[in-house]
Amino acid sequence: ARDTFYQRLAQSNAPQPLDQEKRKIIQDIKVDASKVESAFFDSLLGQKTKVLPHSEANTNAQLVAQSGSLTYQTVKSPFPIRWENAYEVHTAPTTFKNAILPSSYLPKRGFRTVDSYEIKMKKSDGSAFKSMNPYLTFNVVGLYDPNKINVSKDPLNELPMETYRPSAASIVLDSKNEPVNPAQPINTTGNPIGLLTNSPNVLTTVDSVQEVMGDQSISSIRLKVKGASSVGEQSDKTLQSIKSEIERETGLIATITKGSSPQPVVTKVVNDGKTLGWIEQPWIHIGAAMTIFRETSVGFSGVIFAMLAVAIVYVLATSYVSMLARRKEFAVLLALGWRTKDLYKIVLIEAAILAGFVSTIALIVEGIFSLVRNEAMNGWSLVWIALFSLVIYLAGATWSAWTIRRISPYEAIKTG
Repeated sequence: ARDTFYQRLAQSNAPQPLDQEKRKIIQDIKVDASKVESAFFDSLLGQKTKVLPHSEANTNAQLVAQSGSLTYQTVKSPFPIRWENAYEVHTAPTTFKNAILPSSYLPKRGFRTVDSYEIKMKKSDGSAFKSMNPYLTFNVVGLYDPNKINVSKDPLNELPMETYRPSAASIVLDSKNEPVNPAQPINTTGNPIGLLTNSPNVLTTVDSVQEVMGDQSISSIRLKVKGASSVGEQSDKTLQSIKSEIERETGLIATITKGSSPQPVVTKVVNDGKTLGWIEQPWIHIGAAMTIFRETSVGFSGVIFAMLAVAIVYVLATSYVSMLARRKEFAVLLALGWRTKDLYKIVLIEAAILAGFVSTIALIVEGIFSLVRNEAMNGWSLVWIALFSLVIYLAGATWSAWTIRRISPYEAIKTG
């Protein structure tokens, strides 16, 4: 029977599906997908597993299809207070043609477009095939762990990580716009035209990609800039300078991702006209941290200037009231023969003492903050505080000196 089966397959012009042959189940074996995946990678690395010790992985593969991007349409948010931006994605008929895989390889409808890697052969190529797909042979050197990648893991400023791990989303509203509590997470399914895409299964070199995809194989490049580790004007100036240089010399589009922050976005999922529900994903808001930093800096600077203005007015008012109270005292001193310069010195010494007292208080406060934050004390802050304090109190001393010049010794004699 086996020989007859082989002969019938050899004589047939097209392969016949095995489910059309007479058969019976001899043994039914079930293995978890995670164990099969583990055995597959271990076999690629030349190792044996306890689950499937005799398994062997095929190190050859062909590139057949490439997933496209989602098409978003802006819609009204069901809850604008929670989600400012809302979008809609819907399925469309799948159009896929490839000589290797049948049309049933993909679902009839999908959320994404799909392109075939099939290359039409010309007669001048001397090939016996009408079309071909890129053929790869794996030389596995190891596995990568996305958790060990040196990038920010802080959810408040995390960059897109779909390059290294699968994308994820959560169902937050059902088909009737009712909240789903708790939100139900959804993951990738391996469907190339599905809602969520898988992370790459293979990382390779640039040379290998160019052999398969040609010179247009690189879609984006991520650069780390030295000296721009913190969020601030100096870091932004450095990044803007490098961005302008890249765009000027290469003509490529450069985007600064430093200081980006996730922004929750809700998306309505529609399958063949039927609403399945709403999913929430963290999209990346470019430059959010820098915008907040500038707005905070402007507001904080305004408060500081207002406080300085109030301090100067307070010192001037205090000096004026003090001079009114001590006017008779200075008049008596002038009547006794003191020189006006001596009174100027008294006023200046008082201003210097007050400025020194304020600087000492600032030093104590700065030391407490440095101790609490476990940071080094900022010496320049103390220098600026001392200078501003001296300028403010010298302004009050100048006001007092101008008042002293108008005091006459006759005022002490006139008042007895």
